[in-house]
Amino acid sequence: MKKKDVRVCSGRSCKAFGAERIMNKIEKETGLQPGEENDTLHLDYCGCLGYCQTSPNILINNDHYIFDAEEETVMQEIDAGGVHHPGVEINIDSGDTIFLSE
Repeated sequence: MKKKDVRVCSGRSCKAFGAERIMNKIEKETGLQPGEENDTLHLDYCGCLGYCQTSPNILINNDHYIFDAEEETVMQEIDAGGVHHPGVEINIDSGDTIFLSE
């Protein structure tokens, strides 16, 4: 089983719409803090994913997303792997855009 690289968006919109609550739920369920990993999951924050209209968002393995993440279902959605959707990560502070996958 491949380890899931789980990144909770820390952009302004995602923060305003509950990214901290989502991260807290994942921390509680996994026992991990941002930047930590175990045998199945590597957890951290990432910069803006560019999908502010669906905040809060989670990126899994660079090309799968959970849009409109909710505390009640986030762990099931992480287990399911999210939805494949090539995308971008935008650094709000520098304005740099990183294309994650095609």
